[in-house]
Amino acid sequence: MSEEEKKEIQKVRLTKEKMIRKKDFDLRTQEVELPELNEFMELADGQTATMVVRQMTFEEVMKSQQDNFDMMRNLIEGIVEASASKRAVKEEVEDFLDKSVSPVTRQRMQAIENCLIDPKLSYTEVNYICKMFPTVGTKLYMTIVDLTNKGADLKKNTIG
Repeated sequence: MSEEEKKEIQKVRLTKEKMIRKKDFDLRTQEVELPELNEFMELADGQTATMVVRQMTFEEVMKSQQDNFDMMRNLIEGIVEASASKRAVKEEVEDFLDKSVSPVTRQRMQAIENCLIDPKLSYTEVNYICKMFPTVGTKLYMTIVDLTNKGADLKKNTIG
């Protein structure tokens, strides 16, 4: 964007009247093509695997941030409790790091589980898909984040 274009942008404050007029918000959804799953799903040539995701709600975003905070707080509390012994501190940190899934990965898979509309999968199933097909997990999560960043759709939403 050029300097001239930036100057032409006007900032307008949100008003209650505009909020009241726009009652029909829908969470954004999107169909994600996942050709990485074609062979896994035994699809014929010309067919492509797809899944449908939606944006995260405010509560889901806040909960995922709180979960990360809680994990770090628990780690720190464990280290403090074990601080009388270097060995105990080392064991506490190693136990935290040896978890099968990192906190960030767990947070992202939880977002996929919550926001996956079709098919609806359990956390265990999302975990399996993400481990076996890492780019699928990345695509789904990034689509969810993109939809969340855009906010609710002002018109009646259609998949796709």
